[in-house]
Amino acid sequence: MKYGNLVIVGHNYKNGKFFGNLKKLTVGDNIFLSSSKGNAQMYKVYNMYIVDETDKSCISQETNGKIELTLITCDNNNNSKRLIVKCRVSN
Repeated sequence: MKYGNLVIVGHNYKNGKFFGNLKKLTVGDNIFLSSSKGNAQMYKVYNMYIVDETDKSCISQETNGKIELTLITCDNNNNSKRLIVKCRVSN
């Protein structure tokens, strides 16, 4: 497994599709990501925050040797903001 920051961006639909329920996550929640080949990895949410749409710092590959997942979607309260969910591989 390679180290770095896998970033996935998705729409935030009010009906809960795509990343519409992302805001319901909390620090400590587990996220399971699986590939089309059946490989699965569990990540644990360690931080959630809102940034301006121009703030790209969350996509940095500097992870101090950790395997990370970053989920990004619009903040429904203001489409000029982004909800960031930061996760790390959980063993």
